[in-house]
This record gives sequence, C-alpha cells and structure tokens, in this order.
Amino acid sequence: MVEVVQIIRIAPGRHADFLKRRAAIKSIRERTGAPQARYMQIMTGANQGAIAVILTFEDMRSFGDYSQRLRGDPEWRKLRDQTRGDPQPIVTLVDSIITETFEE
Repeated sequence: MVEVVQIIRIAPGRHADFLKRRAAIKSIRERTGAPQARYMQIMTGANQGAIAVILTFEDMRSFGDYSQRLRGDPEWRKLRDQTRGDPQPIVTLVDSIITETFEE
C-alpha cells in the first residue's frame, strides 16, 4: 500500500475558493483514476489548522500509473500552471510525504 500525504494551509479568507478548487481537482482525479481523497484537519502541533490530503494506492505501480495520467491531463496542467503563477495562492504546500507499506 502506498499513501501520498500532502499537508496544505488554506490562506485566510480563501476557504470558499479552496472548496471551489477542490471540486475541480476532484473531477480531474476521478478522470485520471485516483482513489478518493481524504481530507483531515491537523489539530495540534506546528501545523495546527493545516489540512492533510491523503490518497491511498494499492502499490507503487498504481501510484506511478496515476501520476503519469495526471501529468498528461491538459486540464490538470492548466490548473497547476494557474496555481504556480498565483501571487496570492489559495493554499500553500507545507509538506509532501509518500509512504509505502511492505508485507513481511
């Protein structure tokens, strides 16, 4: 099992924008074969208030296949480029983690 975890922080006053962007990303993820994303709010520590976005894949191959489809998706590339060029981004990526669980 492979879990991809991205810790994001929503800019103050931009929660409605985040929800709109999340809907667009959900549509892209569904089209490119991603599993359902889980969103969890971090309650304590240095990242209190941030959001953990978690995608769980069967294995590294399925994660790699999804990543290739995502990179090739024109709508995703357009959204990614808009986000990268935004002087006042809706979210800030705090951290990104990939974990892989092996059977022993």
